[in-house]
Amino acid sequence: MTGKLETYHAQTTVITTNVETFTQQLQAFDAALQQQQAAIDTALSLQTQIIANTAQLETQNQQIATLHRQLSRYDDKFQQLKPLPPPAVIPKTIVIKKPTPTRVSNQRPKVSISAPFSLLSLQWRGAVRVAVVAPLHATSLTQVALVSKGDSFQGWQITAITDSGIALQQAKRSTHIKVTS
Repeated sequence: MTGKLETYHAQTTVITTNVETFTQQLQAFDAALQQQQAAIDTALSLQTQIIANTAQLETQNQQIATLHRQLSRYDDKFQQLKPLPPPAVIPKTIVIKKPTPTRVSNQRPKVSISAPFSLLSLQWRGAVRVAVVAPLHATSLTQVALVSKGDSFQGWQITAITDSGIALQQAKRSTHIKVTS
């Protein structure tokens, strides 16, 4: 009976050793499985971000395409406009005053000047009055600018915007231009 008992004891020791080995292998497998699950979760999160970024990119591409079409239409319309005729040459008018015998006049002769651009229209943008201006003989919509009182365009400062035109000043020279029709 002691022989059987020793045999059972030996078998029990082998079984216990095998159970401990299997337990260690199961714990290692569980740790590896948790690492794989974490990697899968990270990959799913990245995939969700990629899908969201792709959708956002598609929306932005559609918006860009829409803006491109609108710009193309405006550019086509602008190209169809007849070029503005050159400004009429305004003869220089010199006013000479005869000096009085008691005073010497230091006035310079008055010369009529004109700005090197055209006033296309006057608009209200909210509560702000703006003028739409473009260089003489402009050929592209990109050359058109919106200016308001105090802004400068081609070296001229806009000093006032009225219902019929704009007042300009450059150095000590000033002029007024009206909307071209």
